[in-house]
Amino acid sequence: MSKMRVGQSRVIVEIPATLMFYAQQDTISFETWYFQTIKRIGFFDWPNPRTGQLLSVRFKGGDIGKLVPVTSGYALAKRDVTLQYLR
Repeated sequence: MSKMRVGQSRVIVEIPATLMFYAQQDTISFETWYFQTIKRIGFFDWPNPRTGQLLSVRFKGGDIGKLVPVTSGYALAKRDVTLQYLR
């Protein structure tokens, strides 16, 4: 059996998530934050709901998914995203 070696000391962890928007203004505020504050690829703090640990995460590939209406008129909408962090 050949020996295996770890190539990198840190591992990228990916977490699938759904972002829910409960008002049209929430969608607008999120897009403003995404484009102006984190500039699509920046890291941001996110509390892991499973562990309670505060993580520095980013959207995989800067992708925030498609805005999908849950009710007519986008009064309730969602986006499916993948968060990444280094472990």
